[in-house]
Amino acid sequence: MTSPPEQVQPPVDPPGAGCQLERFPGVLERGAPGRDEPWSWYVRRRGRNALRRLGRLLRPEVAAASGAGACPFPAAQLRTGDLVRVRPAEEIRRTLDARGGVKGCSFGTGMYQYCGRELRVARTVHRFFDEARFRMLRARDMVILEGIHCDGSDLADTRGCDRMCAYFWRTEWLERVEEAGR
Repeated sequence: MTSPPEQVQPPVDPPGAGCQLERFPGVLERGAPGRDEPWSWYVRRRGRNALRRLGRLLRPEVAAASGAGACPFPAAQLRTGDLVRVRPAEEIRRTLDARGGVKGCSFGTGMYQYCGRELRVARTVHRFFDEARFRMLRARDMVILEGIHCDGSDLADTRGCDRMCAYFWRTEWLERVEEAGR
């Protein structure tokens, strides 16, 4: 008679933020966080967002003073295959709000190494999956550049992250470069 195989316990992670890839199977077993959300939270969140939009419509001077739309560069209309130049770091810093982003899209510290370089647009982003909220979100004026991804080297607690996540680039941070052959 054979004895059952012993269960091997996985190593305990140190306190702090763990790797998303390691925690993802546990999330799938529990289901999406939104499924457990009480309906009153959903109504409250939708109502709060509707009131914000209504306030911006009724008082546009408050929205302009709060920094919404304060970016000095217009959003370029970019398509897949366009050649672009990433603006210099000083210009990009002027576009960022207090949280380090433009219209909800953050400019990561690993993105500064590409400032001033000419790159090609791999694709435009219209929708993406937000892993933190477990939802599909819409996007406007965002692109992904060819061959540019996060290598995890600028993050302190990555433990060798190899996900190679693509950076989202706001079109305000890019300027189109006219090619001679076009």
